[in-house]
Amino acid sequence: FSANAANGAVGVVAGGGCTWSVTSSASWIVPATKGSSSYGTVFFTVAANPDTTSRTGTITIGGQTFTVNQAGVMPVSFSLSPLSINFSAAQNDVATVAQTTVLANLGTGALNWTATVSPPAPWIMVAPLSGIGAAMLTLAANQTGLAKGTYTTSIQVSAPGATAQSVAVSLVVSGPLPVFTASGITNAASFVSGVTPGGLTTLFGKNLSNVTGIVLSSGNPVPTQLSGTSVLWGGVASPLVAVANVNGSEQINLVVPYEVTGQASAPVTINNNGAVSTLPNVTVSPIVS
Repeated sequence: FSANAANGAVGVVAGGGCTWSVTSSASWIVPATKGSSSYGTVFFTVAANPDTTSRTGTITIGGQTFTVNQAGVMPVSFSLSPLSINFSAAQNDVATVAQTTVLANLGTGALNWTATVSPPAPWIMVAPLSGIGAAMLTLAANQTGLAKGTYTTSIQVSAPGATAQSVAVSLVVSGPLPVFTASGITNAASFVSGVTPGGLTTLFGKNLSNVTGIVLSSGNPVPTQLSGTSVLWGGVASPLVAVANVNGSEQINLVVPYEVTGQASAPVTINNNGAVSTLPNVTVSPIVS
């Protein structure tokens, strides 16, 4: 018999007047026929085997032994990889990039799994939420309407007969992305667009820093970060002279790194406390000797 519950029958041939009875050696084998005094059929039921190992029992009919063999249930096992997924997004970012975790079927039994978000978190979406066998679960985070901070939950995956597993999920929401354009990057003295390596430059925009008022640099060398704001030119950090937000008018005063000398253009990246924006091609004027 398989591991499932089942019915069985054994034919009995006995001479006239020969009385026989039926007994079972195991509680999981239950005869429906108790005995008779002639030929007949012994009907019995076999209970489902909850274990992965097979088992054997007997039915004794008038002193004759009938052996019942039942297979064990097929083992059910699975794994998830990775077991941790991290998202990050700025408040005004368009969307996060979806990530996946792979559910692998490690057993030979039927893997009927379900996935739930626990504790409930409306900012995370999972698909599919159930299935049979191996699968790939896709996770997408939505930071819309969330305040700055770190949010956590987990994806719980369970299947009958298997040990439940979970994927830890986190979402770090930073402030809104910096917004700036090439025309807003100017000479600090003339406020004319255009920069040169080593030149003092003013960068105008929105969401450039978290300061209120003006924060000036101090010390020597000039720092490359002020109040959590930094600027990269072609991957090279700019010395920052000041960051300011006065009545909603924001700017960063900086020195363009000499390392961009000879380049016609360079990408400019602003990092405001983890919220990052990049302009891919900002024109760099040659140094006039």
